Amino acid sequence: MKRSIMITGMLLIGSVLSGCYGGESKGVDEAEGTGTANEKNSQQVLNLAEGGDLPTLNTLGLFDTLSSKTMNNIFEGLYRLDKSHEPVAGVAEKHEVSKDGKTYTFHLRSDAKWSNGTAVTAQDFEYAWKKAIHPDTLSMYAYLFNDMKNAAAIQDSKSELYGKVDELGIQAVDEHTLQVELENPVPYFLSLVTYPVFYPQNKEFTEKQGEKYALEAENLLYNGPFVLKSWEHEAGWIYEKNPDYWDADAVKLENG
Repeated sequence: MKRSIMITGMLLIGSVLSGCYGGESKGVDEAEGTGTANEKNSQQVLNLAEGGDLPTLNTLGLFDTLSSKTMNNIFEGLYRLDKSHEPVAGVAEKHEVSKDGKTYTFHLRSDAKWSNGTAVTAQDFEYAWKKAIHPDTLSMYAYLFNDMKNAAAIQDSKSELYGKVDELGIQAVDEHTLQVELENPVPYFLSLVTYPVFYPQNKEFTEKQGEKYALEAENLLYNGPFVLKSWEHEAGWIYEKNPDYWDADAVKLENG
C-alpha cells in the first residue's frame, strides 16, 4: 500500500522520519528518492510504501512497529533517541537523579506546546502514565512501568494497591517539574521513557474527545516535530511540519 508523505521537517530514512532531537539543532539528511535535487527541494514530497494501515495512534493502545514509528514523528516524550539510539532531551530539557538512583526529577521546557498552543505540562505525563496502568485503560505495555514505585502492585488484582493509580511513583510537582520514584535503580530508565507508552496526553482534550480520541487526525493533539495533515484510512497519511514544536527551527524542510 503506497503512503504519500509530505515531509516538512528533518528527514531520516529508517526507523523515524524526524531528525529533530532536543538540545541542539541537527543537520538535514538528504532525502532519497526519484527526481533531481531541485525537484525535491521545490516539491518536498516523498512517497514511501508501508505494509498496512495504521492500527492506532493512541499511545496507550500501541502494539505494532508502524504505529510506533508514526507516534515518534508526531509526539514527543521526556526524552527521545538520537541517531545513535542514545536518549537526548525532548520535552524535558534536563533532569537530576538522586544519589541512590531511585528518584528522577525532570524539568520540562517552558516552550513545549501541543498543536493547539497549550503548554505540555508535567500533569500531562502524570495523567497518561496513570491511565496506562489503570485496570480500565490498561496498556498492553503497562509492564514497562513496573520499575516504578508500586506500578506492579497496582496492576496485580491480588494486591491491596490494585487499581490505586494515585500510589504510582509519579508526581507533577508543578507544571514544569515531574518527579518519578523507582523501586530500584534502573540504568536504562532514560531510554525506557522514549517509548510511546510514556508519552504525555492532554487530559482536557483527550476526555473531550471521548471514544473518538485518536481515531482521526482531527481527534489528536500533537507535540512532536510533525502533525498529521490528513489520515485517510486504508489509503495513506500525510505529515507536515508542526510550527508549535519547541525545536521547530531545526526542522529544515518547509511545505512545498
